[in-house]
Amino acid sequence: MAMMKKSHLQGIVFGVFLAVVVIEVAARLWQWLPVPPPPTYYALRDALGQIPEPYTAFRYNYTGEFNTLVSFNYRSLRDIDHEIPRDMSKTRVLFVGDSYTSGWQVELNETFTALLRANHKGIDPINAGWHGWGTDRQYLYYLVDGKRYASDTVVLQLYAGNDVFENGLSILQSGLSLNGREVAVYPLEPFMPFFRYEGDTLQLTPPRRVVSSSFEQVQGVRSFLNQYSFTYRALNQFLSTLQRQPSARQVVAESVDITSATSKIPIEYYQLLPETLEEAAWQEAYAITFALLDAFKADVEASGATFLVILVDNRWFHDPAGWQMRREQMGLPTNLDIGLVGNIMRDYLKAQNITFLDLTPRLLAEENRLGEMLIFRKDGHWNKKGHCVVAQVVQDFLVQAQVLAEAAPILCP
Repeated sequence: MAMMKKSHLQGIVFGVFLAVVVIEVAARLWQWLPVPPPPTYYALRDALGQIPEPYTAFRYNYTGEFNTLVSFNYRSLRDIDHEIPRDMSKTRVLFVGDSYTSGWQVELNETFTALLRANHKGIDPINAGWHGWGTDRQYLYYLVDGKRYASDTVVLQLYAGNDVFENGLSILQSGLSLNGREVAVYPLEPFMPFFRYEGDTLQLTPPRRVVSSSFEQVQGVRSFLNQYSFTYRALNQFLSTLQRQPSARQVVAESVDITSATSKIPIEYYQLLPETLEEAAWQEAYAITFALLDAFKADVEASGATFLVILVDNRWFHDPAGWQMRREQMGLPTNLDIGLVGNIMRDYLKAQNITFLDLTPRLLAEENRLGEMLIFRKDGHWNKKGHCVVAQVVQDFLVQAQVLAEAAPILCP
């Protein structure tokens, strides 16, 4: 009996092995093999930390308000592939931003950049939005890979809700409290680059790739299989479309009880205190943000391109009743000002004569006209109609900035 079971198991193993061999041979004959990551992928990973591998995908349904397929192109962007060298008959616009630009909450063809591409034949928009990135990694991305697109215009999207403290995470990791309550701070990821001031000079600390040798060996095997095995790549992509592990940021967010007046206070609420403007750590975080903004502008203009900014203000402007309920539930101070960071960013952009689109007031006006929200209430990012309205407003902005000669009709559902 034992011999029969062993023989049966050996048969199954041999059958699986034979099936894999047949699949791999067929993949090579019919050219199903995955495209190897370009050299720029490894340069980006070394400079920016963890980034998606080319042509990978997963399903995203963090708050339960959506269930989208998020896929990445040959250069690890959530976008279609773009030619290098470019089509000179179109105006190429590189949009660099965070999760608002990348638009994981809607399907790829519903993002505002995709709508611009589909409706205006004279523009070649590139979506270089990265979920969870601040201005620091957005600037580094432009230096390492974004420049290669030789864009006519580069549009940097800022978010007043978290950009400043994300850029200053290295100095905001400990010691923050309010009335005896701990402030919940996003952890400094092990592969995350960051900037700090050394005297009057802004210094970059590259990603800390301190991992065990066994981890490196496992990663080496995975990279080899991902590049040369169709079976592994296909199985890996299928499994990744079923679920996605929560990020460190989501883990921190979920550790906060939003119905408790004694729980930790999220840093995105703490930053709304006017008193933070007197704290040295926050002053440095603002200084880092504005230094990065100045450097970004200088590098873009040195390449001969136009530099523009889209300012997205705090998500709670879209849901004032929800903000009041959140404040009361968590026992937050009454002097929290959701407009504080946005106003500081707005004043700086004006002082530096940087052409920018103040997007949130335009969206709020459209919400009042439509009688519906343009964001997901729990998630806080633009919904399908929100992206469509953003496409309309951004197109008008590009015409006003003389990037586009004229606007094209973009009809929203």
